[in-house]
Amino acid sequence: MPRNIIDCTRWLRGDGTSDAAEFLDFESGDSRSDTARRTALRIPAGSGTYIVGQAFADIDGASLSELDVASFFGEGVVAKFNFAGAGMVTEEHLQTGVGQLVRPGDILLMANIGDREGAPLLSSGATQWIINQGVKLVGFDESFAIEQSGSQANHRRLLGAGIGVIHNLINLDRTSGRRVAVMALPLALLGTASAPCRVVVID
Repeated sequence: MPRNIIDCTRWLRGDGTSDAAEFLDFESGDSRSDTARRTALRIPAGSGTYIVGQAFADIDGASLSELDVASFFGEGVVAKFNFAGAGMVTEEHLQTGVGQLVRPGDILLMANIGDREGAPLLSSGATQWIINQGVKLVGFDESFAIEQSGSQANHRRLLGAGIGVIHNLINLDRTSGRRVAVMALPLALLGTASAPCRVVVID
């Protein structure tokens, strides 16, 4: 039996306090008897925990709905870094930390468990290291920056290599093992380049 089942999803609030999502409830039926409630959703791209696929960087790339469901489930590795303030994660950091653990087809999750005031960046060399390992998904917690604001270079390289990218994970510090099972299922929307994503880690 698994030791720990961890929800790594940053849930959407829908009240404008932490993201741009909006939820609006409607009630139907007679208020003097049984009523039913329906919720209308408005979820802008980039809200909560979300995943981006090839179509994000390539107009002819595959949308999330075109990918096999096996793309979003599998074994993986959690790489934890302890940065005090902003720093740079290099290929040497990754090789030293998880180089002996990562296997082709894995899902690589990356967390900054140090100072949450500074989000570490992913170096160009680290991006290439991830590609070279043959992982199928890479995810970053909400205290991690993939690249400098305004740049999409690392995104484009990862997505161009067929690697989906998950943003704004939480609770990765609660994992105790290095190898885990990961489910990262996007909201079932046809033809989208990105979508909210429910991510559960079995430790």
